[in-house]
Amino acid sequence: MKAIYGDNSDSYSDIRVILYGRENCRPGHSCGPHIRDFWLIHCVTGGRGKFVIDKREYDIGPNQLFLIPPGVITYYEADRDDPWEYAWVGLSGVVVRPYMESAGLSDKSPVMMCTPELIESVANIVSESERIGTSSPRIKGLAYFFIDELLRCGEGREKYKSNQNGYVDHAIRIIHNGIYGKLSISDIAREVGIDRSYLCNIFRSAVGCSPQQYIITTKVNIAKNFLVNTSYDIKYIATSLGYDDQFVFSHAFRTKVGVSPSEWRAKNRGGDSIVE
Repeated sequence: MKAIYGDNSDSYSDIRVILYGRENCRPGHSCGPHIRDFWLIHCVTGGRGKFVIDKREYDIGPNQLFLIPPGVITYYEADRDDPWEYAWVGLSGVVVRPYMESAGLSDKSPVMMCTPELIESVANIVSESERIGTSSPRIKGLAYFFIDELLRCGEGREKYKSNQNGYVDHAIRIIHNGIYGKLSISDIAREVGIDRSYLCNIFRSAVGCSPQQYIITTKVNIAKNFLVNTSYDIKYIATSLGYDDQFVFSHAFRTKVGVSPSEWRAKNRGGDSIVE
């Protein structure tokens, strides 16, 4: 299959898919020597072949990947008796290098075993890019899922978990510091320094809900305290929690609690109550 180049117009700092494809190689199929200005990862699903980088040769078989970093001369060739089957994805953006380093991949260590989830994530990028092109936000999200799986496979697993927890902790601090105002998930992700879809993914994994659900739950719990311990008008409580529209606040409260704020206040005011 001919390599397909994707959109290259996004911000240079963010991750983007610029190349993707898959192929059942002909016997002896080869590529190179070449040098590239992006990160190219091949995930092998069948067959064998050799990969040469910086005069080091690797024998690559099923369920392995090999990395072609930017600025390095490489050559690879499918076996003549049992040629490769593989899919590939090319990534660009300054955020890619630290992710590769965290996964333990570099020009000095360019080969790694693949999990079925990693192979599936590459296949998803290829199939969806073929269907909708690479400029869709969905493709960027799939690229981050691919990076997520890559890090889980890599030598940097513990470092990744530490970084991941750090991002989530940072996001939670931002939420609590700004809970009495309006909170945008995109703004939170920007302040944390990661992509919005990636933040939502790791937040849900660590906390068990999305950042938006966490914000609503936190606001509702604060509202419960106001409702049971003060005589503040519900409109004032809504405004204090960053809601311009009392009805939007009441809808969020009812969705979360099962009753309206006024009903909850009537049931809990005056007696011993436990606020979550």
